Amino acid sequence: MPGPAASETTGPSSPQASAPSCPAAGREMTVDALKCLAILLVIATHILGLRREFQHVAPWLETVIVAFNMPMFALLSGWVLAGREGSHPGRFLWRKVLTLYVPYVAWIAVEAPLRRVPFAGIPARVLEALLDPHAGMQMWFLAVLFWMFVVFTLARLVSRSDAWTGAVALAVGAIGLLPRITFMGTDKVAWLYPFFILGYVLARNRRDTRRLVYIGVASATALAACALLGSAELAGRYVAALVLTAAVAGVYRMLPDAVISAQAWLGRRTLGVYGAQMVVLPFLVVGAGWTGALASWALVATASGLASAVLERWRVTRAVFMGQWPKRSRAIPAG
Repeated sequence: MPGPAASETTGPSSPQASAPSCPAAGREMTVDALKCLAILLVIATHILGLRREFQHVAPWLETVIVAFNMPMFALLSGWVLAGREGSHPGRFLWRKVLTLYVPYVAWIAVEAPLRRVPFAGIPARVLEALLDPHAGMQMWFLAVLFWMFVVFTLARLVSRSDAWTGAVALAVGAIGLLPRITFMGTDKVAWLYPFFILGYVLARNRRDTRRLVYIGVASATALAACALLGSAELAGRYVAALVLTAAVAGVYRMLPDAVISAQAWLGRRTLGVYGAQMVVLPFLVVGAGWTGALASWALVATASGLASAVLERWRVTRAVFMGQWPKRSRAIPAG
């Protein structure tokens, strides 16, 4: 997600926003830095995959990035959620509508004219994206993340135990064993929800070694079951995503604080960057080959970061385009 979960309770001027590593209920600089890496990789895949002039540049690189960048986003969103679930499901989901679906619709409405959609056709375009995240093109993750929050909330109405939460995640992930179902992004929810819940459960139990061992055993068992049920490819995708995410997280744990802090600035603005890169990408592709791809990536990332910095200066644009609504508001009750 590209990062809405953290920003919705901690605005850019909040004291928590600049805190170093802290419990899951607050901000964690390493998590923000990892979100920065994830959004930069998203921009890279869009440049390599969506622009014809760069499709010949290291096609394997796009495959490697796609193998773990969105699962890592889902895992980080679940990690940040731990301690912020609230006790009122209706309020919790309403806030997710505001912090995810409002920016989703807003960015698609801005992007539509760039895809030569006439102004009269924008409402139909938005409606299509609401019904099918695949129609949301580059913004699909926001809608899928919202539905993951819905599944999470419904599961908690039955039980709040980690065992139940994990069982539901496995059941949702098992949908990936069925023929592909694209309605409301079901296929993407099935793929990413286990990562989302894994991040949530790990954050809740990160100081309990015994529970972490149980989680590891349960995850390995689920992957083995997936392979035995005839989808070794799906099990392999999960293994690759988990190994790559763990490796990257391990490296980031060892980086100097100055490097982490520099990346965390962008990581706290991933939703805005996620939307802005979609708008600026068509205008900032330059050159050819590796040089052009790297230059385009740097230009798009810089322009998107600057656009986010501008948007967060005003309350309305900060809320509508970046999902950063004030926590205390009559219209947005705290969950």
